[in-house]
Amino acid sequence: FSYKLPEENEIIQAYAADLSTYFNENIVAFITGTRSLDEWDSYINTLESLNVSEVIKVHQAAVDRRTNVD
Repeated sequence: FSYKLPEENEIIQAYAADLSTYFNENIVAFITGTRSLDEWDSYINTLESLNVSEVIKVHQAAVDRRTNVD
């Protein structure tokens, strides 16, 4: 059962693929050292430009609803 509202699922669908790709490519680069940790702020700024805050809000709202139901 999903605690996400239809409009929240639309937000996730709109942003999740780009965020996932960017995250997966960069986390490996940071771990392997092919991307310097000096670039961390740039990485975070790009995540913000890809609407990571909106996706986090959706997931938090779903958790809050689930917590209030259980």
